[in-house]
Amino acid sequence: MDIHWPSERTIRKYEKLGNFSIEPWGEKYYALYEGDHLVCVTVYKKGAIEVMKKLSEKEAKGGSS
Repeated sequence: MDIHWPSERTIRKYEKLGNFSIEPWGEKYYALYEGDHLVCVTVYKKGAIEVMKKLSEKEAKGGSS
């Protein structure tokens, strides 16, 4: 079952880090992906960006999931 909710919304540009991307999710949420894998869904784009930054920092330090 595909749980991805495609959206016609667009979001303003943001600085991408590594293989992470942020896309609209449903009518008012934001999904953070690493490649094709869903990492999390947030209410605010700013929250998705913060999670993306933290995960990128962890990867840069060589940490594992």
